[in-house]
Amino acid sequence: MDPHGRGRGRGRGNRGNYDNPSNQGNFGNYGRRGSSGYRGNSGDRLRSGSRGGHGSRGGNRQFSRGPPSSGFGQQSSQEALDQSMGQLSLHSETELLANHFKVSIGRYTELYRYGLTFQKRQQGRGDDTSDETKPSTKPRQTTKNKGIKKHGDSEKVSKPPPNPLGKDVDPKTANLPGDDDNGNEPTSSRVAIEGRINRSKIKRIIALLISELKADAKLAKIPLATNYSTHIVTADPILENVSKTFTIEYYDEYRSTPADNPEVFDVQVIFEKSISLGGLSGHLQNGSQTQNFIEFSEKEDAISALNIIFSYHPYERCFPTFEHRNDPSISERYLTTIGGRVFYGVAVRGRNGSSETGRVTAQGPLNSIPGFIRSVRTVFSADVPINLNINTKTSLFYANDNVQILIDAWRAKNVGRQWQQHNYGDLSKFLKGLSVRTQHLTGQQEPDNFLATITGLAPVSREGVEPTVSVVHANNPDHQHMENLGHYFNRVYNKRYLPNSKVFAVVVGGGASAKLFPADLLYIIPGQAMQKTRELPAHAIRLPIDNKGRILTTGRSLFYGDGFTTTGAREFDLVLGDVMISVPVLPLATPTVRYRGEVVPQRRGPPVFHDISEQNAKYGSWNLKGTSFFRPAAQQFVWTYIELTLNDHSSCQQADLDQFGNNLQSALSRAGMVQAHFQRLPLPKAHQRRLPNGSLPTHHHAAGLAAQFNFIDEVIKTLRDKNAVNLIVFLLPKKDMELYSAIKRVGDQCTGVATVCHVLKEDRKTRSLGPNASPDFYGNLSMKINLKMSNQSVNHSLAVKPAVLGAGAMVLGIDVTHAGALAMSGAPSIAAVVGSVDAEFAQWPASLRENPLVQDEDGKRQSNEQVMDLKAMVVERLRAYCQVNRALPQRILIYRDGLSEGQFRMCEERELPQITAAIEAVSKERGIQGRSIPIVLICAVKRHHTRLFPTSDSPTDTPRLIGLGGKPNGKVFNFNPMPGTMVTEKITYGKGQDFFLVSQKAQIGTARPTHYVILKNTTDNTRDQVAQATHDLCYLFGRSTGSVGVCPAAYYADLAADRARFYVRRFYHATRDERWDPALHPDHRFDLTIHESMRERMFYI
Repeated sequence: MDPHGRGRGRGRGNRGNYDNPSNQGNFGNYGRRGSSGYRGNSGDRLRSGSRGGHGSRGGNRQFSRGPPSSGFGQQSSQEALDQSMGQLSLHSETELLANHFKVSIGRYTELYRYGLTFQKRQQGRGDDTSDETKPSTKPRQTTKNKGIKKHGDSEKVSKPPPNPLGKDVDPKTANLPGDDDNGNEPTSSRVAIEGRINRSKIKRIIALLISELKADAKLAKIPLATNYSTHIVTADPILENVSKTFTIEYYDEYRSTPADNPEVFDVQVIFEKSISLGGLSGHLQNGSQTQNFIEFSEKEDAISALNIIFSYHPYERCFPTFEHRNDPSISERYLTTIGGRVFYGVAVRGRNGSSETGRVTAQGPLNSIPGFIRSVRTVFSADVPINLNINTKTSLFYANDNVQILIDAWRAKNVGRQWQQHNYGDLSKFLKGLSVRTQHLTGQQEPDNFLATITGLAPVSREGVEPTVSVVHANNPDHQHMENLGHYFNRVYNKRYLPNSKVFAVVVGGGASAKLFPADLLYIIPGQAMQKTRELPAHAIRLPIDNKGRILTTGRSLFYGDGFTTTGAREFDLVLGDVMISVPVLPLATPTVRYRGEVVPQRRGPPVFHDISEQNAKYGSWNLKGTSFFRPAAQQFVWTYIELTLNDHSSCQQADLDQFGNNLQSALSRAGMVQAHFQRLPLPKAHQRRLPNGSLPTHHHAAGLAAQFNFIDEVIKTLRDKNAVNLIVFLLPKKDMELYSAIKRVGDQCTGVATVCHVLKEDRKTRSLGPNASPDFYGNLSMKINLKMSNQSVNHSLAVKPAVLGAGAMVLGIDVTHAGALAMSGAPSIAAVVGSVDAEFAQWPASLRENPLVQDEDGKRQSNEQVMDLKAMVVERLRAYCQVNRALPQRILIYRDGLSEGQFRMCEERELPQITAAIEAVSKERGIQGRSIPIVLICAVKRHHTRLFPTSDSPTDTPRLIGLGGKPNGKVFNFNPMPGTMVTEKITYGKGQDFFLVSQKAQIGTARPTHYVILKNTTDNTRDQVAQATHDLCYLFGRSTGSVGVCPAAYYADLAADRARFYVRRFYHATRDERWDPALHPDHRFDLTIHESMRERMFYI
């Protein structure tokens, strides 16, 4: 099971097994924004990987005080930057390649942008046209012999398919919206009539508009591009006046001409503004000292126009084409897009498992297809002011065939021996929103097949019945007797469904326009991404050299074309560099971490700890041999373990369980937790408990989930009350999110008993389960337990702290997690704030809050990235700091996770004032007036597409590459950068306030550096000092003996938010299709309250 996902869309995927420290993954990373973890990186997404790094490498770690930074976007002088670099003894050792290509402006230095508006006319051609244009005079395709007689019957085939509610409507109204590029719910036909036209139809209307514009000989010579949504960009004016209205007769892409009585749309093309590319280039090359890049509107407009231009060439290939107007044969699309910035090849029959962007891998009903994403970037630089960032992506798409074949593949993968009611709901969700074209009409009537959207499976009369055409009723009002759907299609459309046919019946369209169709008469429109799944695409993890080669060849030509390309960037005379940009890299010093020496037991008296033991990281990692924790949990605590068992499933041997208890107790003692006491339960097999009914209920089984929760509640409360247990290690038979959720809800919220979960492994020889037996496992488990059991525990610390992290420093982390595709519609998000409370940056208690949704311009409720209750959450963290340190912090570093570039302004203008207000409030509580605390506000951006590659593909072991990892006889050469690799120019904003940092060894795949952007800095520390401090913090992640890929402040905030998802799992992984509505359903309430005994501890670790 994949605990990955991400409603934010960003799924972060430390693909670990629950709390299992041997994998050090994060089981809690579920339903998040796409795919990005922290511990290792892939071609498209980060993935759990080994720790690693490089040994100490130069660099003066005694920082001098540099000039104060004046905040994000306010350019520091070059002298100041040079001075700060000198203070750190940073110098470029070598260069790497970034997946950015230089963009040069050609003869078109000014662009013209036109906005588009759409208005649907009443059904019919109509004569009310403006003087500016006239209706299209395209020849109409007529359909002859519409009625097909069957056995002498005169009933006509133009009779529409049945409505599941028994309503008889025109089949043309069933041409309903499909998914938009972001996987949103289809727009209803009522909304479309009232003025909101669905995105798929708008794209087709624009394509027809472009065809009309290009039919004009004069306009055909003008370079043109569109985003097929809101704008057209041209190299010369295309209108004589400010605006012009074009009348478009609509027909879908599978027709070569309009049908009789088509839909008609008025498209108004409005000149909005001219955009100076020359001005943009000059502005960037001159390096304005006053313009803030997020406030320079002309720059943003120019970047948007360039993105449209670079996407236009592949976008044109996202539609099926006819050789000529009267040719009935059609060539299926070769590409598809998500959002107009990511493009993938399309897998269709006859292309032998390949696509335009790479090999297609079948995954049951889905296909894994590689693709590419583009983004125009700008830098204040005289060298490369404009560049195009191209990176690889891999996603899952619905297999292209008829819907019944898709259903059969889904059933083979997801359904057991017998169809169950929850299979009905799961399959309905899987199919919902899928765009299809009907195939019930053949011969000369074939063009009258229509596009539609699946809204679910056909209704059935009782639970547990498969919705096949042999049992689903047609609800035909013209027939007095009841007939099934198969019989209806046999009679009306001359099909041959058997009385016991297993073909499923599905519903297309909604409301009065809904239709029942046999699944095998619906053709899946190629290129539809499946975004409602936790399944990961195959072959998404690729080595750096592989990704580099794909980008240089396929990726670059996808967006720029070749010498024969006549549209897109080449038509606008833009020149794209044929090599990646070379960037100088700066090595940051590797910190040394401290432990205590090993514990020496004494015959009498307490054990003796050896002196401080310093560990030098090699390739970002170290080991615990001969060490104990820097500050182990001092107070006594009682722990035990419980194995949860199932019927018809193997369990642990008693000897293995005894060994587990003894090994863990020994490991805790060696780590310094000499006050830990193992509670061995007296009765035989008392450490084994059989789950209710000996089974694991699915998320559909509400009664089973309730019984499981009550069972866990009883187990934990009994051990707490009768045996005084403070910590329970649960040994689980399988990975199961519902079981994990129950354990964490009871432990964290109801009882205050700390819990750790470990999934047992099966011995292939004995077929019995057993705990992980490796010594590292027990060491890693000890790290987690030490942090959980005391708010004063410290696993390891820095031997030397940079000035930024000196006395009085506090660090905050902020993150938001969103509901995700499987949640109740309208469910709110969750915000998390963590804050360090000790000088060693080891303890980070957390605050959690429900984060309400916001309404967009159309009145639709959207996930809200802004933390609405941030002031109260920061107040809690500051009070906790003051309670431990008896004073306010002297400076605060704040790492904001999860933001995109477009949200920087929100963070600076809306969240920063809340942080400032919180500081003022707590200062006032402590009787301090008129003194502000210096802060550094940093956005940690992981959802970007910059990657760093070696300049050579040959395995040459250089200081800046991991290479053989210190093993001369190593078999695999790692082309990823060393931990501590920093980039500060050419691909940054060029204002001296941001940097890319690789802080962790990427064991597999391609490393993704984290992009740190300083939005505000009121301290006297420079950018490079902040960067070194950030890198040092990456070596302090508490449950690891290695560095991590993002600052622990952001990492811990992510973990806390992910843990909160399990507290509200019944809403985030709903048992039925339901809308979140607390006013209507009083039980729709988020309970994020943590038990008072755990509130100020790291319950989420």
